[in-house]
Amino acid sequence: MKTNNFKSLNLLLLIIITTQIHSQQIYISPVPGSKFHNPETSIILTFDSPVKLNLLKNNLFTINGSKKEYIDFIYKTSDDYKTIIIKTDDNFEYGETIFVHTNDKIELQTGLKINIPDFSFHIKDMESELSNTNNEFDDNLNSKNGDYFPPITVNVNDNPADGKIFFHNISALSSNNDRFYAIIENDGTPFFARQDNNRGLCFTLQKNGYLTFWNNKNFYMLDSNYSVIDSFACGNGYDTDWHELQVLENGHAFLMAYDLQTIITDESKDSIKVEGLVIQEIDENKNVIFQWRNCDHFDISDYGVDTSLTHTIFIHGNAIEVDYDGHILVSLRAMDQIIKIDKYTGDILWRLGGDKNEFIFINDNGFCKQHDIRRLPNGNITLYDNGTCHIPQISKAKEYKLDEINKTATLVWEYEHPKKYWAEAMGNVQRLDNGNTFINWGQIIDNSTDNSKKEVNVISKITEVKPDKSIAYELTFDTYFHLVYRSYRFEWDVPPPIATNNNLIEYSSNINIYPNPAYKYFTINFNERGTYHIDIFNSSGILLKSYNDIRDDQIEVKTDDLSTGIYFCRISSGNNSSVTRKIVITK
Repeated sequence: MKTNNFKSLNLLLLIIITTQIHSQQIYISPVPGSKFHNPETSIILTFDSPVKLNLLKNNLFTINGSKKEYIDFIYKTSDDYKTIIIKTDDNFEYGETIFVHTNDKIELQTGLKINIPDFSFHIKDMESELSNTNNEFDDNLNSKNGDYFPPITVNVNDNPADGKIFFHNISALSSNNDRFYAIIENDGTPFFARQDNNRGLCFTLQKNGYLTFWNNKNFYMLDSNYSVIDSFACGNGYDTDWHELQVLENGHAFLMAYDLQTIITDESKDSIKVEGLVIQEIDENKNVIFQWRNCDHFDISDYGVDTSLTHTIFIHGNAIEVDYDGHILVSLRAMDQIIKIDKYTGDILWRLGGDKNEFIFINDNGFCKQHDIRRLPNGNITLYDNGTCHIPQISKAKEYKLDEINKTATLVWEYEHPKKYWAEAMGNVQRLDNGNTFINWGQIIDNSTDNSKKEVNVISKITEVKPDKSIAYELTFDTYFHLVYRSYRFEWDVPPPIATNNNLIEYSSNINIYPNPAYKYFTINFNERGTYHIDIFNSSGILLKSYNDIRDDQIEVKTDDLSTGIYFCRISSGNNSSVTRKIVITK
């Protein structure tokens, strides 16, 4: 079939490239010979040593398309100078093949010169619309509840671990006004709570010490004053998916996107739609420095479907974990599988679970429709096994010891609730420093109600258990359909702002800044008319320029007088509220 032919071609090209450069080049994106790329795609070359920056000149590469010749390029480097990002001034054309030729060898700071053989890739034929089948809840249901912080009952409070509880409730059957991202005390009272009228998710404390959450196609970062200071989104033309953001200590971030593709099989000539998975790493300057797409590494047999039938195949990635060796663990919910991706080649190192499972499960029969793969300091992994395929259907928190050489997965600890909860969707597991395990059960199907009308109610619960499986803490959201995708316990003693300004400029719906990174200009779109004041600061906090009494719905800010670097744009409204955004300028 064609997919196998492309996989073989990709492998051959990668072998040739790797051989010719003596294993010095680490990764090329797009993968040579690959298909279905967006017109906005950039070219990424990653080396194992920093490159000499003075060699990055406009004639270093020749990039031609089958429909168009590309002359002007924008060169960027990652913050460690090991990655070159090449972006054409114009987007590629739909349906064309792009040919990349290096006119000179790439010299590293070590003095080694690398020759890059010619390669090509293909831009998708037309714009694909993603289906919303990956959503785990219905956000278009009738309102039932009033405007209030969701009522919570603390069922058990028996010496839990230190810290406060973080959550972001979805409130699928409730009004918009009772959605919050919040930090609460053990007794259920809010320590910090902010109303979120859009469908938000994933409020958490990142490894770099800042808070983040998803809303309106972007992730946002908050400082300790709960002010929005940054945003994260996928590049190369992909819309950011809400399932995962991992921000590392160095400021790099991992995100994911979905990408709908149509594959024609050789055997049946049927078209099979695949809602593919894209994983990206972006650096502090929002450059995409690593991109992995399942379509470059999977074939039809990986999905475990009958190719004689017409299908829509869903990968449904829902968690990313940067492993202790720098490689990447990914949870593929629809495939009942965890995979490990080689960060330097994109190869799949192993598969755990699913149709192509490579491991022998010991003390366990495996997992299905799982969430939240995490690596523990002791080398084991935890995950939330939703248990949809188990008989009976029971959800569990699980810990496995993996032998990645002999391919064994030994279940060393698990927990199921005494009430045998089954969560059809959502859920996560967090191992705490004192050894307790914090479990958000996700979307629990409540069978205790009268189902004579065939209505299914769902509830959300959070349970903290000790190593001996006794319950140290438990809370219940009292109202049906207050759903929680993930919840955590973190030590957090920063007090909220003294006063809450209800007229704060909304980070999501009222302010858009694009493009970011910016080249010659960026546009601030307010979406609502008002009176605005704009200040531009450099990274040292020095005020560079101001714009007063802006009354239009947008303004274009020229960057000709600004050099490459990081800047901050503070936008104030007429009611003295403000929001600050980070802007990256590239030249």
